[in-house]
Amino acid sequence: MSAVRHVVLLRFKPEIDESTRATVIADLTELIGELVERSPGLLAGAAGRDLGLAGGAMDAALVLDAVDADAWTAYQLDADHKDFVSTRLAPLLADRAAIQFAVPAARTSP
Repeated sequence: MSAVRHVVLLRFKPEIDESTRATVIADLTELIGELVERSPGLLAGAAGRDLGLAGGAMDAALVLDAVDADAWTAYQLDADHKDFVSTRLAPLLADRAAIQFAVPAARTSP
């Protein structure tokens, strides 16, 4: 059985200041931890800002592992997740890219 890895890349609007960027990523990190803790179908997750090691990178990323597609769908439908994305994150973004792919369940630790 394969787990599902969810990867999201974020680019903030240029006018979003550093303090706001740092705060929203810290809050996103906290939310991911809460969701993983309370949702048995979520295995692990992490979020962070780009380290600036290479040009052309996005500003931040999120990685989340779910036991299967049903658990990922439940995460997508979670009220706290939906509220955070729509009210806190989306208004700050110029661009967002996401992908979900299968990973062996034994190899899930973003």
